[in-house]
Amino acid sequence: MAEAEEMYLRALRGYEKLSWVSPARIKFVKQSLSSLRERPSRSHNEQSSESIPRNGDNYAILSATPLNTGVAESPTALSKLMRKMWKRW
Repeated sequence: MAEAEEMYLRALRGYEKLSWVSPARIKFVKQSLSSLRERPSRSHNEQSSESIPRNGDNYAILSATPLNTGVAESPTALSKLMRKMWKRW
């Protein structure tokens, strides 16, 4: 997570120098990054074990939908979020 965050902050500093990127847009992205930083982070194993539904016999119940990981735990999810935010602008 720290590597992805550092990469986006470096890119953001580059965008700040471009005249076509509005200051409001830069402020929005900075706020989004800080809100990601403030989320309580849990280890991937803890999150996985808590989110697996089980029946009475303690067997895992398979689901057609994949388990979602939070943005804070997944650098690829962070990069997808950042791309989506830049596209909205």
